[in-house]
Amino acid sequence: MAATRVLVVEDERIVALHLRQQLGRLGYDVTAVASSGEQALRQLAVQQPDVVLMDIHIEGAMDGIETARRIPEASQVPIVYLTAYSEEATLARARSTKPYGYLLKPFSERELHATIQMALERRTVEIALRESEERLRLALDAGEMGSWELDLVTRTILSTEQTDRIVGCSPKSGRSSWAAFLDRVEIEDRPLVIASLDRALAVDAQYQVEFRSRRSDGQRWLRAQGKSFTSRPDGAKRVVGVLGDITGHRLAQEALRQANDLLEQRVAERTADLAAARAAAEAANEAKSQFLATMSHELRTPLTGLIGFADLLLRGDFEPSGLRRYLNLQRDAARTLQVLIDDILDLSKIEAGKLELETVAFEPRALVAACEVLVGHSAATKGLGFHTAVDPAVPAWLEGDPTRLRQVMLNILTNAVKFTETGGIDLVVRIAGAGPSRLRISVKDTGIGIPTDKLGRLFQPFSQVDASTSRRFGGSGLGLAICNRLIELMGGEIGVESQNGRGSEFWFEVPLVSAVAPQAASTEDATSLDGGTPRRILLAEDSATIQILVSSILELAGHQVEIVANGAEAVRAASLDAFDLILMDLHMPVMDGFEAVRRIRAAEAAGRRIPIVALTANVMSGDVERCRAAGTDDFLAKPINMDQLLATIARFGNGHQ
Repeated sequence: MAATRVLVVEDERIVALHLRQQLGRLGYDVTAVASSGEQALRQLAVQQPDVVLMDIHIEGAMDGIETARRIPEASQVPIVYLTAYSEEATLARARSTKPYGYLLKPFSERELHATIQMALERRTVEIALRESEERLRLALDAGEMGSWELDLVTRTILSTEQTDRIVGCSPKSGRSSWAAFLDRVEIEDRPLVIASLDRALAVDAQYQVEFRSRRSDGQRWLRAQGKSFTSRPDGAKRVVGVLGDITGHRLAQEALRQANDLLEQRVAERTADLAAARAAAEAANEAKSQFLATMSHELRTPLTGLIGFADLLLRGDFEPSGLRRYLNLQRDAARTLQVLIDDILDLSKIEAGKLELETVAFEPRALVAACEVLVGHSAATKGLGFHTAVDPAVPAWLEGDPTRLRQVMLNILTNAVKFTETGGIDLVVRIAGAGPSRLRISVKDTGIGIPTDKLGRLFQPFSQVDASTSRRFGGSGLGLAICNRLIELMGGEIGVESQNGRGSEFWFEVPLVSAVAPQAASTEDATSLDGGTPRRILLAEDSATIQILVSSILELAGHQVEIVANGAEAVRAASLDAFDLILMDLHMPVMDGFEAVRRIRAAEAAGRRIPIVALTANVMSGDVERCRAAGTDDFLAKPINMDQLLATIARFGNGHQ
């Protein structure tokens, strides 16, 4: 079977090329591509395509609508309009050319294929309709239709056998009563048949009526045509005519009407979809603009503290108490900035599908106690009550990701303290439902509450309930969006019930998996600058600031530090001298940390292994796996925590594992 031949009329080369590729994938034969109306008319005469895809707005003196208007009707080629415009004036002009379809840009291959097929099917239906009408004319000319004569005096009909067959009577030539004929007409159509006949008799006019007839094989559509005339001296009238079965014609008309209705419906739906998509895009842009404005404020506030206090400390000579106060404020600003950056990175990792949960045994009651310590002071400072309750039915040990659970709990608790001025906060942990399958954690406060119409925006990124609330209470608006994604990753759900002015209750449920208590592991605490046994440490770091920071911490703890600025220097230093431990930055010039670790491991003598700890600002799972594959023993994330750094050094002992 030959492929359907398509003529494309499109003046945008890229669009025309993309359309040709789409049609090729769908199995159509693109006979030519015209960029103007004049070219289209010439190609149409030469190529004789099966269908024309016509862009409305094309170059040249004629647009697509005018070009379609000049295509000879005898060609019977169906035209489908392509347009990025859906205004009513353009569509009205297009409809006047009786197109076979519309495609609003952009459109999918599925829409393209469906529209072309509908156009071809409609053309087939129309051709069939014309052929049916021609056959009807020929039948009437040849006398193959049933004929009839109505005598209004005797109220009888003289009919042929063919007429009887059409009506559904037993074939017999002769007269039958007008009443018997009407009995064959559907009750709903009888008034129409009688009224049409009366009008024709009143003025000796042509008589034509279409009606439904009941037959043994089902309902059929019939058409009666005739002419009234006076045939007797007394003025009595008769009507003579023909009768035909037009069921196929009516079905074709109905199919064509349904196709047109479907086409108009799809145009309307597509127009509505475009309007909805435009509104959604505008809303998203507005939300992102608001988010960027909020983020700019939230980033600049701690940066102001960091830079401002640094400038202040450099310009003044302060007493130890004042110096400590300013340094504490500067550290608070840095931690605020770190939390904000962590939120942004968490959301980015979640959106990219890169965030992975850990599965370890943890104590839910210890988790609640830790949150109580972290949030309780803030609540007490505001004069708020803070109460926690853990259902005895909750197991002593559970399996999951305690770090991410604590992150969600602290976010909700911090919000509760932030938005509550009087009253208190209750944290409740219990088993959800009748069976022990899910853990439910809820935080209820007596704060400002949330309007009902704003609840749906709470867990969406780039969206805040109220911009004025953000200005009053601060915050980026990312916390709850991250909580929502984390709980979804755990296979749980999160929700809120709230009344404006009467407080809120945030809750989340996660699958509950019981665990056994792990064996206690001995750890060496390094919470001060007492680093234990002095050790010889190689620090590979290209940032001068980090070099000074890390070496200062280590030297104050009694360690000896040698500093190199890239991986190549680290490899050379490790080969020339013996170190108890190597701290290796991963991203350095000349040679990165990954390659340096591989070369150091390859050069180590049998039985001698120097502990290597990676320093990285990227803790994505991919980089962590690369660290381990290269040969590192552990890694520390930047910004570097002093206690974690010293504890890690103490844990690895005197090296040479």
